[in-house]
Amino acid sequence: MRKLLIGLLIIGHAPLSAGGVDLVDFEEDDYGAGEILYPNRNDMQPGDLDLLAFGAENVADGTWFTASFRKPIRSPEGLMTEVGQVSLASLARNDFYTFNIDVYIDTDMKPGSGRTDGLPGRRIAVDRATAWEKTVLLTPRPSVARNLLKQHVQRLEERAVRAEQGRISSDDSKAISAGVDARLDEHYFMPEKVKVRGRDIRFFVPKDFLGGPASDDWAYTVVVTGAALEQTALLGVSPEKFNLMNMPVKPGINFDAFGIRGRGDPEQPPVVDYLSHKGGWQEARLADYNLARNRYASLVGIVPSGRKLDVKMTTAPDPPAAADRKPATAGRQPGVTTGPATPPIPTGNSLADRLRAIRELRDQGVLTEEEYQQIRRRIVSEY
Repeated sequence: MRKLLIGLLIIGHAPLSAGGVDLVDFEEDDYGAGEILYPNRNDMQPGDLDLLAFGAENVADGTWFTASFRKPIRSPEGLMTEVGQVSLASLARNDFYTFNIDVYIDTDMKPGSGRTDGLPGRRIAVDRATAWEKTVLLTPRPSVARNLLKQHVQRLEERAVRAEQGRISSDDSKAISAGVDARLDEHYFMPEKVKVRGRDIRFFVPKDFLGGPASDDWAYTVVVTGAALEQTALLGVSPEKFNLMNMPVKPGINFDAFGIRGRGDPEQPPVVDYLSHKGGWQEARLADYNLARNRYASLVGIVPSGRKLDVKMTTAPDPPAAADRKPATAGRQPGVTTGPATPPIPTGNSLADRLRAIRELRDQGVLTEEEYQQIRRRIVSEY
């Protein structure tokens, strides 16, 4: 069994493995961009979501990932939900319930190749330098998360088809559903095999999903969010407001959301901790966004082998506002100096106009199929 260390070692905290590259982070950085406050509840206290280490151990049929936190992981045993007084352990059956861990994995290490979108509600993107092919979401209710994600993606697809052809037939609906299932199976995995011990949580990802053993030459973008355990339906929430099992950020002190210090922005990413590779990088990256320009905070993955990534924070000005701008660039991510330039997104008066325009660009060879699909997803999510 080969082990690799993808995370960080803190003095006094036992390492997850003896091999690999040691990447150092800072303790007590579970505050997002520097302004996030924990909810006003006894079972979520500072340190509970402070990720200290993240590692992987390859076995014959897949990989066991391990995450270590600063404090012991809280068990749902003996606790009840606030709504409906249901046993927490009957909902969160893998002995944890307060957090999610998103792992975006770049397996081909080709800048600009892969996807850059974060999971719904995170308000982040993954830098094009470490664009991902696979996403693992460790969440207390994996089957619910998978169903919600399918509903969300299917709504977006139905919206696009309706805009393109004016209606959706029953055959269209069946094809969309089958296509969404295939896409989720290829790109997303929610672990069901989970083991919790003290401050460590281990979760299994099959080799068939990853495409092979986890490699120290891959890039891993790892973030921690608070878990919204009782989320069970979309309930008419618009796609841009949908949070996939994660707690949002709200002004003030809250029970079911993170608060913010002072006059911090409640629209900031609800990411509590981000596995970053240099001091101050978490705060700088999570604070570098502009929602008026459709630019989310862009996070860079870590390559355990030590491969250098030519990435830095952006110093370029944001583009002009939508009312007076020329055709903008899609998903411009801060500071990527590697890989091809991001192709343009044509503007238009309607969703159908914009989708038609990018189809024409694809047919003309201006956009690759991968670029077309990425831009299409982004355009649809804006309506």
